[in-house]
Amino acid sequence: TSSSSPDADSLITSTTLSPTSNETDAARASIKEQLAKLTESCKTSSQANSDDAKIIETESVPKTEGEKCFLQCVYGGLGIVKHDQFSVEGAKLLAQKRFGSFPEELEKANQLIETCSKEA
Repeated sequence: TSSSSPDADSLITSTTLSPTSNETDAARASIKEQLAKLTESCKTSSQANSDDAKIIETESVPKTEGEKCFLQCVYGGLGIVKHDQFSVEGAKLLAQKRFGSFPEELEKANQLIETCSKEA
């Protein structure tokens, strides 16, 4: 689907996710570092140009072939896409890493993952 549910948007932009411990800061920093490395390697491997790679910052639906290939590479690197399919297991692992210190947010993320697995 091309539109996000209000729950997905609020989860992504929620201000209640401010870090409360060094562990949370480290997890967020680790994901951010992984994403930065993936962005650079995927620019090369997918032959995406700089404009294509900006899709990672916009949370927009990819329109060009370059954007699509770039995001597929990033999602594969994060483990949320495997063999060209949405990976529930990979998405839940990433959610656990990101929201592990926030049980309520982790539950919301897991509910969204289950919804995506049925719709994707």
